[in-house]
Amino acid sequence: MRRSVCFVIILILLLSAALLGSCNFPDPEPEPEEVLPCLEGSQLVAPENLSPDGVFVDPSSLVTLSWSYSAVDCYPDRVELYVWTGVEPAPPGMTGWTPWPNTQLQWPIPLEPDTLYFWRAYGGIETGPGSDVQGPSTLAWFYTGELCSPGTAMLAPELVYPPDGADLELPDDGITFLWDDSTSCMVDGSYEFQLSDSAGFGAYSGTVQSTMYAHMPATWFVIEPDSCNFYYWRVISKPDEGDEDLYSETWSFTFNTTDGLECEQPLAGPALPRITSLEHLNCYAGPSPAYPVEDAFLQGMSAMVEGRNEAGTWWWILSPKSEVYCWVRAEHMELEGDASLVPFREAPVLVKPTRKPDAGGGGVNCSQYNTPEACKSNSACSWYKPPAGGDGSCKNK
Repeated sequence: MRRSVCFVIILILLLSAALLGSCNFPDPEPEPEEVLPCLEGSQLVAPENLSPDGVFVDPSSLVTLSWSYSAVDCYPDRVELYVWTGVEPAPPGMTGWTPWPNTQLQWPIPLEPDTLYFWRAYGGIETGPGSDVQGPSTLAWFYTGELCSPGTAMLAPELVYPPDGADLELPDDGITFLWDDSTSCMVDGSYEFQLSDSAGFGAYSGTVQSTMYAHMPATWFVIEPDSCNFYYWRVISKPDEGDEDLYSETWSFTFNTTDGLECEQPLAGPALPRITSLEHLNCYAGPSPAYPVEDAFLQGMSAMVEGRNEAGTWWWILSPKSEVYCWVRAEHMELEGDASLVPFREAPVLVKPTRKPDAGGGGVNCSQYNTPEACKSNSACSWYKPPAGGDGSCKNK
């Protein structure tokens, strides 16, 4: 009897196991990985999408600062914010904060009218007594002045920092440059920041688009021991409407790398002349239409003349359109300044001429010109427009 009972029990267990094995139970969903607080400042990432940024803000009400934070491996304990005007404080210090995971904060201090404000957002973590470890930060700005009416002209920028003739120590994270727009309202436009180790700005070593604020990292500057290292900077206004480009003054500063070393600033000398194009033209890789076309130099564009051919019939410039060096015909330019200051520049070797043998065109490949003005600039070429309409083309005479 006992054997029968045991046999029945075993049979029931085997059948139950077989039935359970034939069922297709879904695998349990994995639990989402828990994002933990950051333990080191190096784990923090910079807040993103700062707002307001680059816009007009009404000063009659308190401004709300907002941002986003993409937590990769961990999250901060809080986000720290500070707002300032003028030159950025060093060290900035914390002027406001909100705990994680908040992504906005109403700034409690009323805004002043007609003022340019900058602000940063940091990720921060608690480290116990002493200073908190802060992570990367991003910069934003806003303006509380009135918006200009359409067509209002920008005035020349006014440089603010570093002051002219300053003797600086190079911080590990570089140098911040600040300028002001003396226009009484906020104009649609931008500024081109130019920095060079040459007083004549013969070659631009760095160009940054910004709005009244630029930062150059420490790696850009070349500091030679036991010598004075002079740098020069200026800003050009770039209005959205019109062809007006206005220069600020040129300021200089130096890095005095040896205690007691007195640095005398080298004479800047006369500035190189500038040209303005009187019509749409091509800008070539060399002082001849036989060279490849590098860029277009359109009517109204202006540039500094940094070189010339021996006859003085071609200018070597940094094209403002694509920022490439190329050559334009001098006869189609309006010159401002002394042409005798322009240094001679040897023409590059023409490795692969673009012109094709053509007895009727004097050996000139007129098809390389893409505008009537550029076509007519070469006496061997003529602009042809089909009688039935459509786009024209430049052909040899």
